Amino acid sequence: MIEHFIPSPSFVTAQTYIRDWPTFSKPCLVTCDDGNNYVIKGAHLGKAVCNEQIVARLGMKIGAPVSEPSFVKVSKELINLEPKLSHFSPGICHGNVFHANYSDRSWLDFTQESYNRPRFASLAVLYGWMFCGDSQLIYSNLAPHLVLSVDHGHFFPGGPNWQMDNLPSHPHATCEDAILTVVGLTKGEVRAAVDRLEGITKVDISEAVAMPPIEWGLTAPERVAIGDYLWIRREQVIQSIGA
Repeated sequence: MIEHFIPSPSFVTAQTYIRDWPTFSKPCLVTCDDGNNYVIKGAHLGKAVCNEQIVARLGMKIGAPVSEPSFVKVSKELINLEPKLSHFSPGICHGNVFHANYSDRSWLDFTQESYNRPRFASLAVLYGWMFCGDSQLIYSNLAPHLVLSVDHGHFFPGGPNWQMDNLPSHPHATCEDAILTVVGLTKGEVRAAVDRLEGITKVDISEAVAMPPIEWGLTAPERVAIGDYLWIRREQVIQSIGA
């Protein structure tokens, strides 16, 4: 059983609204009190923002190129000042440091660049481990054209609507075949990422599933369920690359 505990997350505070995007999660760009710009998503998205935190934190553990997750506090005063923030509730939101000079391209691009191949290998492991329902990749506009994975709200079976009862019945986990095939990754290239996955412990998973704040609505049984799901699939991915 995955242990469950709730940390007290550290956060930065939003100070100035910059812009928004008309997508599913309606993210906004804000400047925070640490001087950085963050893309934020509201707690009203429930499991979508919980997924974002869990996937990114564990992705970083295996060296995957994911946008580092943060917590951003949005005040009632700022929401009242800016109508484009009206769908946010005061409190802690999901945030990512904004990556300037990155943009969408073809889904898989710059695949033969030596600096990107280990990044794609770790994404193949991460996507297969978590189960990726919608992959969003962006690339640096300047050389080196590094690939970066963003927007992980639709990971896990059912994406933002996943249910505990459906997790155990999901198909056996393997590395993401679409990435393996298109990029042409060798078993040796993937092995390094799988070795890092082998280093993931139950404590690592417990810490990740504990990070979403209580007010985001993820219950203790749901945290245990997604933790157990990830522990089982970790072993399945490891076995699949060793076969």
